[in-house]
Amino acid sequence: MKFNKAKWYFGGGLILWGVMQQNAFASSFLSRSMSFSSDLWTIGLLLLVLMIVGVLGLFVWKNIKNIKKIDKTNSVIPIKKNEEASSVSILDQPMTRRSFISVLGLGWVTFAAASLGAFAGFVRFLFPQVTFEPNPVFEAGLPSEFTIGVHSQFKLNKKVFLVRDHSGFYALSSICTHLGCIPNWLPSEQIFKCPCHGSGYYISGINFEGPAPRPLPRYEITLASNGKIRVNKSHQYLYELHQWGLPGSFLEYS
Repeated sequence: MKFNKAKWYFGGGLILWGVMQQNAFASSFLSRSMSFSSDLWTIGLLLLVLMIVGVLGLFVWKNIKNIKKIDKTNSVIPIKKNEEASSVSILDQPMTRRSFISVLGLGWVTFAAASLGAFAGFVRFLFPQVTFEPNPVFEAGLPSEFTIGVHSQFKLNKKVFLVRDHSGFYALSSICTHLGCIPNWLPSEQIFKCPCHGSGYYISGINFEGPAPRPLPRYEITLASNGKIRVNKSHQYLYELHQWGLPGSFLEYS
């Protein structure tokens, strides 16, 4: 291998090595933060693509530059008819000290940028990651505001069906136990029907048809100090565990 060609390979290899160092650091040190480390992998992959494009652009630029020199030489010195044109490879062209330093500097700048990204991930890892979730507790209203039957106004924003019978209230989850679709209440048939795969539930929440594996969970339902119905979704009551008779699963009201 010629020395000029080796210098080209050294410059491109240094660039790729800088990107690989960043990826190795991110995967080994920040693997405990799954969401943020995946972002670092995405950034590392983007840097790798940009560096490959940069190296290819540098090769093309040098190639065009040498082609222009050859065309300029050919325009001055005529070529004999029987003389065969020799192909000129960019890798075999001599590299000046300035171009070699430019390739070397590009590699170190890439490595520094990748290391800076990894250091930024390290600094971000030092701060706690807070997830903002909706409040599982909400007030539905006064008991006197609800008639006997199923009330679906909370099924989308709160994922709750509020049901009142002759004895009181209970709160059912509006998420199908099969694959998480939102069932609809059919007043004419007095059942909950899932539009995705046909699961059916009685008004009590017990499943009777379709692929749903279990009844709809109930949420804790109580009266707040202001007299309104309070639903706490952080507390569930499961029929299959015989929890529907526990305090909080049903609000007595007449």
